[in-house]
Amino acid sequence: MALSKEDILACEGHPTLLDRLAIATPRGQLMAMFGLGAELYVAPYERQQLRLDMLDVQEDYYLRFKDHIDRCRFPSKKKPDGQIIKLTGENPFPAIRDAMGDWPSDRGYANELLKRYVHPDYPRDAGRITPWESNFLVAAERNNELSFFSNHLPIGDEQEGLHFDTLRECVLAWATRLKPAHGQAGFSVILEIGSISGQPYTYATLQRHPGLDIHVPVAFVMESEGIFNRIKSVNWLTVLGEPILEELGGIEAARRALEPDCTLYPYPGGLLIQAGPLPQLGDTHRGLIPERYRKVAQFTRPVRFEAYRSSLFRVFEPMVGREEAVKWVRRFD
Repeated sequence: MALSKEDILACEGHPTLLDRLAIATPRGQLMAMFGLGAELYVAPYERQQLRLDMLDVQEDYYLRFKDHIDRCRFPSKKKPDGQIIKLTGENPFPAIRDAMGDWPSDRGYANELLKRYVHPDYPRDAGRITPWESNFLVAAERNNELSFFSNHLPIGDEQEGLHFDTLRECVLAWATRLKPAHGQAGFSVILEIGSISGQPYTYATLQRHPGLDIHVPVAFVMESEGIFNRIKSVNWLTVLGEPILEELGGIEAARRALEPDCTLYPYPGGLLIQAGPLPQLGDTHRGLIPERYRKVAQFTRPVRFEAYRSSLFRVFEPMVGREEAVKWVRRFD
């Protein structure tokens, strides 16, 4: 069930209304929500240090939004697949670091923060999907793969404001810490963590509204194995690490191509590009493709990953996942 024209028109003037909208099956099962999201993809470096850096960024997410986080999943040597603890208000990260210890180099390391959320229109699906969540995965040393940090936020805050400035501030701080190869942030569909069942139900909405992202970091990491200089996509915020930025001609080339329509935030290790003052959904049914997003897509086209062997996300047959993935990453062309 895709969003109606009336839903979208209402959200254009009041973006916080997106927090209440959802995608459901014809029988009324919740499949996805909407919010803000960020993904940062990090090229391999010494894994113990990378795990500590990821935990620092995850702790920053917790400290900023701890009033909205009530659960944490983290691994330990006794429970390497992770254990969920209910948070009591005390910072859990000293205990998490202690439990990590000298983590085995041949095993990936993951952590997840979330709030058990009940969508007011889908109470029977309580806890399946939440707008407050953050997760990361550090790849095992034997795998020549990207690691990733991913998170979501609601669009509106508790003071009836918007989280747009907060999202930019967070992404800039996290990119400065992690020095990611690339990343993106903006409007996003929100799926059940660890499940792919909702992905096909979102695709009609993703096709119509190019400003929406979909977080599928595990799939992207698997598809891009060994390739760290090609980006997944662009969004309202696009992160380019130094190697990718230099391939595109450096900061001066970015300024010539993007300013003044886009705002550039250089940081030690890369560049954050903001495509306009506010994120946009766009609407292909009305011919509305955000022009600033187009500019960023045109600038980054030479470093876009398109070599999908399988797919980035699931789609309904007779569509082919590999073909639809390439169409989707080209949506601003």
